[in-house]
Amino acid sequence: QTIRWMHGEVPDPQCCIDTNQHPWHFPCPGFYEEYTTAQVDLYNAYHDNVDYLDFDVYDMRNCIQSEKPTEKWYGAGLIDPSYAYNFSRKSIADEDEAIRTFIHWFDFNVNDYYHTYPQPVVDNPNVPSLVATADATNGYRWMTLRGFVTDVDPCDESSVWTIPDLTVYGMWFNDPSIGGLGANAYITGEDFKENVFNPIDDYYRSVTEPPTDLDVELFNQNLEASQISYVRGKQVAELSMAMATMGDAQVRAAEFEKVNWEDVIPPDLRKAPDFKSIYENCSFNDSLKVADLEAGNIYELVTFRQGTDFVLTGASCTSMKGTDDVMWTCKYADGTVKRFKFPIGTLYPAASIVLLVDEEDGEFRQATWVGEDETYPPLTEDEAIRIARKAVGKKQIKRIDDKKLIAISRIDQRGGDTNVRLVFDDDCNSRFLPMYEVTMEDGTVVRIMQDGTYVIL
Repeated sequence: QTIRWMHGEVPDPQCCIDTNQHPWHFPCPGFYEEYTTAQVDLYNAYHDNVDYLDFDVYDMRNCIQSEKPTEKWYGAGLIDPSYAYNFSRKSIADEDEAIRTFIHWFDFNVNDYYHTYPQPVVDNPNVPSLVATADATNGYRWMTLRGFVTDVDPCDESSVWTIPDLTVYGMWFNDPSIGGLGANAYITGEDFKENVFNPIDDYYRSVTEPPTDLDVELFNQNLEASQISYVRGKQVAELSMAMATMGDAQVRAAEFEKVNWEDVIPPDLRKAPDFKSIYENCSFNDSLKVADLEAGNIYELVTFRQGTDFVLTGASCTSMKGTDDVMWTCKYADGTVKRFKFPIGTLYPAASIVLLVDEEDGEFRQATWVGEDETYPPLTEDEAIRIARKAVGKKQIKRIDDKKLIAISRIDQRGGDTNVRLVFDDDCNSRFLPMYEVTMEDGTVVRIMQDGTYVIL
């Protein structure tokens, strides 16, 4: 989240008069500039590996909560809205109340509440909520709520203690523990509640910023009386049928071409500028089946990419994409013309957008996206097999006839019979980053994470 203001001296009004500048016209000596330094620089500034010099959690709390300006100059005089942060940690036993709380205070607008007009005292008046969820590796994992879609305004600044009944359609989250695809996600309200938000030691935890004069008793009373509901993604039969199609890439691609993706992707996500600008330049690329070992079902990762299936250097190239393949026409400097045809999605795995959908009914659950195509998944199946063989001494991969296992194997959806498959459990950082499960000839199972680390079961 944005740090509104960082250290400095209170601006000297006389300085601004002498230089004929208003303080909001940079540079004005001592004016509180918005903090834009990279997080790693902030970390390095306060951590020098010396115990008694390092910032601990108490030091950082004091820095954020108290070392903030209490006055700001706007030409007409000094005003004091007390716009330091007022962070508050929340540990709530009821999941619905926890979700209503962090959405409510994210919607809280500091400028509106403190009536800091005509000039806004705070440039970023809404503070993103920090949400913690249980994690098998570290015990917990933090995510930043940066947007939501609801049926009503969650927080009315004229009556911030009023908690309306609420329907949650979806939420935008950032996960700083993930880089690239998976870090930025839109999650439906139902999927967040059922599959993402998990308690830590029996409590649902978040960090929010309510006003300094919070009436805790009145707020909690209204919170308990309010209701919340969650919306699922739309079930799309054409998508479900396409995902159930067996065969090679061409056969599957033909089925996916029949899907109207505007029926699949929620309208509020399609309209979001950062998603829309990428989606408009993307086309369907592939679909990966994943066995969810936690939920006991199967979901698919449907990938879209901006780039074409083939890039050739040293020539002027144009492409024509058909239903089953891409035809490249390449003209070289000496006048030679060559044409190449490749099946769609067979050259290299890449994506700019990934949709997470239920295989059974084609229901949208989540989406993630990045500005440019990146390799996805980060680890290919061939690389996972090589890692598994090396880990157990180059044993052969076992061939099987288990129909259920075949149905959730990435290779088997193209007609093969290997048991290598993608699976998800709590050891994975994200459902967008499942691991490979490889069974060797002697029954040894190796699970390989997307970063190349593995465990032998």
